[in-house]
Amino acid sequence: MTVAGHDSINMKDLVPTVMLFVPSSEGVSHHELECTTNADMVAGLALLTEVVRALATGELAD
Repeated sequence: MTVAGHDSINMKDLVPTVMLFVPSSEGVSHHELECTTNADMVAGLALLTEVVRALATGELAD
């Protein structure tokens, strides 16, 4: 759940929407000091790859 005005919130009533987040160091987000470790970015990419695979094979269909 998020209260930020991401595009997916505006599109969710029109198309299926998925949001994935990776952690930022010390919880800093949407700020020039935001930093995400390489390990967290690689983990996020692995999750994105798995979600796209599941979407492509119909595993996440209604």
